Amino acid sequence: MSAAATRSPRVNTSGAKRVVRPGVPVQRPPLGGRRPLFQPPTRPGARRPPVADEPEVAPVAGAGAAEALGPRVRGVGPGLILTYTANALVPECEGMVSIIAPAVDEVERAPMELVCVIDRSSSMRKSKLDLVKKSLSFIVSQLNQFDSFGVVSYSDNVTVDIPLLPATIQNRARWLQTIARMVAAGSTNLSGGMSTGLQQFASNPRRCRTSVRSVFLLTDGMANKGEVTTDGIQRCLTHVRARCPDVALHTFGFGDGHNAGMLAALAETGRGEYMYVAGEEQLAESFAVALGGLVSVAAQCISLTLTNPTGATPKPRTSFPCTAEGTSWVVEIGDMYGEERRDILTLLENGAVAHLRYFGLQTGTWVDETVVCEARVLLREEALLVAAAASRHATAQAMMAANAAAAAGRLEEAQSELRRAKKKVADVVAMDASAHPGVARPACFAMLSDDLDQCLATTTSAQYARTGSKNLNWLAGGHAKQRARGSGAYTNSAQRKMTSAIAVHAH
Repeated sequence: MSAAATRSPRVNTSGAKRVVRPGVPVQRPPLGGRRPLFQPPTRPGARRPPVADEPEVAPVAGAGAAEALGPRVRGVGPGLILTYTANALVPECEGMVSIIAPAVDEVERAPMELVCVIDRSSSMRKSKLDLVKKSLSFIVSQLNQFDSFGVVSYSDNVTVDIPLLPATIQNRARWLQTIARMVAAGSTNLSGGMSTGLQQFASNPRRCRTSVRSVFLLTDGMANKGEVTTDGIQRCLTHVRARCPDVALHTFGFGDGHNAGMLAALAETGRGEYMYVAGEEQLAESFAVALGGLVSVAAQCISLTLTNPTGATPKPRTSFPCTAEGTSWVVEIGDMYGEERRDILTLLENGAVAHLRYFGLQTGTWVDETVVCEARVLLREEALLVAAAASRHATAQAMMAANAAAAAGRLEEAQSELRRAKKKVADVVAMDASAHPGVARPACFAMLSDDLDQCLATTTSAQYARTGSKNLNWLAGGHAKQRARGSGAYTNSAQRKMTSAIAVHAH
């Protein structure tokens, strides 16, 4: 037997084993911003077995990221970092598996393939459509020659204004002229626009293996042409997306006249995000945050498998899809933007294994990372991170329950759900303040309390129909996935930079 075959797993300074396959070379991201053309990976969120000609690659981390997160870090960078945090002083205590994404170099970002599907019905006349045109022009200004772009607009009929094509200098100049000529009139054939936008990907092969493929779907009203029911449009989405399962659908509800439940459901099915654009001043910002996310995707197809050494593993507390596989649970995370984190609450025994698998866009390879989980005595800051994750999950669940109750006309039940969640957040803050008076706490506790107050402001059926349903769907989704739905909470540096850039562009 060779020396490589008998080599034991490496052990880091904290004593927890990290599994690295012996003899596998480390692959680093390409230099100079150029990307080779490869075959596409499988759909985002899917677990895929390795193939014979594709090496299993362990990511290589910079020391700075590891030092910043402390000795419990298990990961190496440009890859994701995997950690486990649980308090050894509290028996049967719920712990937290965390995944942290590194920052993404904007020069080395993955190519983007984006189709914008725009409502140009009569309700979008004048200032609304003008603002959309400015936002589309800004998106075009952020593209490079490795990206692809397209525009589909819909009213009574559906028009492919710009087919999905490479963003050459010549094409970008033509696109700006096409965008400027768009006019609003007619009804809202949302299902037709969405289907046509997705079909642009079904009929165009992926240009690059590491491409980030997405649809932005914007509307300011209710679907009233073609398929108009939520279930019917969901069926359309499922049918078309079967031909392009690697495309994420992000939905934007402009103003108070749209069906937030429908757009949130479409985004969930399409593995994207629902954005509530409350007014004209938020439109550019919402596009900027979404675009900033796409240009900073660090990894796709992320799945986390949790396995206790003895017996069954309890189901993790998370809003991400979970599937039982034998005695293990598999959590499908989907994708992560640079600098994002995902905290999964779970009850694991000492010696449990957390296995992370993902497709790294900076390396163009599949990566496996394994941590052996051990509880330990936590610092105050670490214990607060676990408490913050529990508060965030409870808040998101309360918002979802309140939304369901309010939609059924049970507003008092909805209010009670939100008040209970706010009390839980306040109790955590009060407990820490009593033990550590005068010491600052993470800003997320105040943010959760403020967002619950915003939802509690919905006290009548009219308010729920106008704004309450939008806020509950929008805020619940953001907290559940720890993902930005506007400026502020959960944004990364690329999103903040994009928001500042579009503000300058608008003027």
